[in-house]
Amino acid sequence: MRIFGVDPGIANFGWAVVKVDEKQTQLLGVGVFAPESHRQTTIRMIKTRAGGTKRKREPVPGSLSTAENDTQRCGQIFEFVVKKLGELDVDGGVAIEDRTVNAAWAGALKMAQSGVLVAIECARLACGFERRDLIPVKDVHFALGVKVPRGVDPKQLVESAVRAEITDCSLVEAINPKSLRVHVYDAIAVILAATRLEYARLYQRGWHARSTR
Repeated sequence: MRIFGVDPGIANFGWAVVKVDEKQTQLLGVGVFAPESHRQTTIRMIKTRAGGTKRKREPVPGSLSTAENDTQRCGQIFEFVVKKLGELDVDGGVAIEDRTVNAAWAGALKMAQSGVLVAIECARLACGFERRDLIPVKDVHFALGVKVPRGVDPKQLVESAVRAEITDCSLVEAINPKSLRVHVYDAIAVILAATRLEYARLYQRGWHARSTR
């Protein structure tokens, strides 16, 4: 089966499609989609209470507000996801990192992230997937069995976990600049984590059925 994985972001939207079966885990497609921004801003210097100055970014009069711009970006994400689900013959559902459950996120960022999740949900349903075909992953590190020691960059551990299961990551390494690859590795990690969670659920259901006979 082919699973579409998402690292949701309003600015950089990481995605990947992985073919998962009993024999191997194969990477079929990856990328980073950057929705166009139609919000124009300007920077001016303002005085601080301490008597110094600092830069402040403000919207240009007459341009889109942050909410309007984010709405347009979510529409672009919807169209992009619908296109990729069809192009790559995704049949195993959509795995997504659900960051909105993280209480540490700021309110405005949660709102933008929720808009991305809604766009992906609408795209998935528009392509004929059922509600059960959405696999939210709340803790990728836990699902992958990755422990993050203090002082260690979790992104490096995620990349190592992905490389341990997918030997050919040449599609990811072809993405430039290198700073964008982290979004793709996160999307792949979400798929692997979702696969483990689903297998665990199926195993538990099967075990429960056998134990009650």
